[in-house]
Amino acid sequence: MKPKPIKTSLNFLIMLDSNFSPMTKEECLEDLRERLFSPKSSSAVALDSPGKVGLEQEAFAFVKDSQTGQPIRPTSLYEGASPLARLLGEKCQNRGGKAHFFGTKDSPKIDKISFASGDNFQFEPGGQVEIATAPYSSLIELEQNLKKMQGILEEIQEENPVTFAQIGTHPYFTGEEIGLQLPKPRYRHLQSYFNSLHPAGQQMMLQTCSQHINLDLGEKEETQLLRIGVAQGICPLLSAIFANSPILERKNSGKKSLRSTLWKNLDSKRTGFWIPEKEIHSKEAWIEAYSKMAFNAPLLNVKGIDDCWFGGPFTWAYWLENEIEGRKPTFFDWENHLSLLFPQVRMKGFLEVRATDALSRNWQIVPAAFLSGIIYSSKSLEATWEILAPKIHKLDLLCQQASDGLKEDEIFRMAGEIFQVAGDGLQSLPETFRSDSQIQLLESFFEHFTAKRRTPADDLLEKLSLNKPLIY
Repeated sequence: MKPKPIKTSLNFLIMLDSNFSPMTKEECLEDLRERLFSPKSSSAVALDSPGKVGLEQEAFAFVKDSQTGQPIRPTSLYEGASPLARLLGEKCQNRGGKAHFFGTKDSPKIDKISFASGDNFQFEPGGQVEIATAPYSSLIELEQNLKKMQGILEEIQEENPVTFAQIGTHPYFTGEEIGLQLPKPRYRHLQSYFNSLHPAGQQMMLQTCSQHINLDLGEKEETQLLRIGVAQGICPLLSAIFANSPILERKNSGKKSLRSTLWKNLDSKRTGFWIPEKEIHSKEAWIEAYSKMAFNAPLLNVKGIDDCWFGGPFTWAYWLENEIEGRKPTFFDWENHLSLLFPQVRMKGFLEVRATDALSRNWQIVPAAFLSGIIYSSKSLEATWEILAPKIHKLDLLCQQASDGLKEDEIFRMAGEIFQVAGDGLQSLPETFRSDSQIQLLESFFEHFTAKRRTPADDLLEKLSLNKPLIY
């Protein structure tokens, strides 16, 4: 007997555009090959640039007491006298920002705020604010524009009783206190689905902040293979080196990167790693591994079915073979499904590396500098692959160990080796791409943290033990 989806009312429009014609398995594979695993056409860079680099940095927002500075409650995105979305929209409008809305005509809500530069402010389900930069042709440009976006948040802090906490897990409030603040069907469905699996679902959606780093795939297939393999293999080390989430709801979690643990405890069919079982030197094998994840991931949200989530046996593979509510999946559905996969590295015609906790302002550019030094230096890329290749089928174990920061001897050893390779690689890149100050900052991070077997989480824990403010 075929399983039946959980459902309510269904009102599908009949659309004639090819994007809404039923897809086949072969068309899905071809789309992955041509759109996700081929260099994005818009990623062309300046002649003296080794590749583009962008990042997404998330931050919690909460209301603080004007006298004591202590947190009172989470900031509301859309409700109350001074909702955060409106404060941010007004501040950005004065700088040429354009607000984009969702919701109804009578009750529009700001979805994101875009700038001519390509930078955006966006929101996450728990009201987290995300800075999503454009892909820039240099780390120098990236840092300059990131500081501009951070400056807008700083002005809001100065003028309102609001604080932005750029940490991997929420140090103060529970998921119930925060609540689902982005009332979109996809997030309601996500919350229902994840809550059915594990408490980490709500915590991931409402109480975590990360930093994603976006890097080019490269034109040559040999380069692409190395970059894809290294990007996945290095994720546990990124979680360990830049661990910054030891505290949740005012308590020491016992983990240096609790955020990575929460992600690991989610639906294993849509998170983690996608590694070919045997042949790791074939691009087709990597595409097949990604497609296996996509086909086997349960459906979460199908646009056109209101207040409905599927989950369970209703995978993409199932839908390709069986009609659901009288129809087969379309390219429109395929795009939506791919956007609800959360692997450590997501393919988008470039590499979206998703393994890093949100970091404080003074260290935010370091992960991008670290990865650029590896990915964009051919010598460093090959050296890093030599270190990581023997571990490529043990990444789940390494990821588990990485939640303790640099505690494990193997993690600590590999972190030191690869940090040296990354520093050498960054130094070798054109001066028009990276600045001397960025090289110095990378070295300072290593000396302050990694060389001493410390992570940013250790600084947070020291502040906690000394009763100092956590947010900086």
